[in-house]
Amino acid sequence: MFLRIFVLLLLASNVFAQTGTLKIVSNASGTLKIDGEDKGNLEANAVKKFDLKADEYIVQFFPPASNNPITKEVTIQIGQSKTINFEVSESSPNKIIPENNSNPLNIEMVFVEGGSFMMGCTPEQGSDCESDEIPSHTVSLSSFYIGKHEITQAQWRAVMGTNPSYNSGCDNCPVDNVSWNDAQQFIQKMNQQTGKTYRLPTEAEWEYAARGGNKSRGYKYSGSNDIGAVAWYIDNSGSKTHSVGQKSPNELGIYEMSGNVNEWCSDWYAKDYYSSSPSNNPKGPSAGSDRVLRGGSLSNAAIYCRVAYRFSISPGSRDFNFGFRVFLSQ
Repeated sequence: MFLRIFVLLLLASNVFAQTGTLKIVSNASGTLKIDGEDKGNLEANAVKKFDLKADEYIVQFFPPASNNPITKEVTIQIGQSKTINFEVSESSPNKIIPENNSNPLNIEMVFVEGGSFMMGCTPEQGSDCESDEIPSHTVSLSSFYIGKHEITQAQWRAVMGTNPSYNSGCDNCPVDNVSWNDAQQFIQKMNQQTGKTYRLPTEAEWEYAARGGNKSRGYKYSGSNDIGAVAWYIDNSGSKTHSVGQKSPNELGIYEMSGNVNEWCSDWYAKDYYSSSPSNNPKGPSAGSDRVLRGGSLSNAAIYCRVAYRFSISPGSRDFNFGFRVFLSQ
């Protein structure tokens, strides 16, 4: 009996020896997530402690009345204590821009700080790369805002008065069954309503945001190497779209850039474009027959939901896998 108790105590002490302590504090109350797992409420100016295994973690703090988190990365080391402080202010990272109260669209935009990145077939993509993802090349982009979520059925109906979606009856699901041309009509009408100049993101802007911008951790999919954590795809979708924001966000707080619906980009498609692409703010070929879609969808295998994967089809094509999110210049 005494030997058994000793062994259990020894095992328990060994587990605790492999952990470190994370302390979290904020100047405002809110809720916490660590690696996408809910960790409850955090009161203003109070300290919340967690014993965590030695590893790297993404910690998200959701301020009051906001679904958009402030995101920080932290490395926990064995036997050490680490403190992170969330300061809630207008300059907080990954801030969102809600539309004014008179606008029923309520589109939230996430700020993406400009920078440079390697676009295309980067090492984490492994042997899954397609020939049109080669060569990988350096691209530099100006700062911008991109939709926190894909445009929903409710937002489409508020602008267009109809719902073309094959997977209809879900206001908070992404609108689907829309062509590139349809998306352009929606954006034109939305700009008239809001007085702003929204557009589709370029292929480079889309990939930079999907990779996590200058906060990228080099994931294969948008926000994780575990596709099930961040995407609705063929193995978990049940052959239908799902309400936006249900999966874990990427490093910038953007949701489901992998899976749910393929997302139209503004570019014409050319298989060999990466061989001659400008390095600064590329806009794609000047002409073509097909437009670019990115991100994969509910009916795609994981390989087609990678951040580097490229797909193209004629701009008039509609499909239950096709949707989009919007872009706004800084």
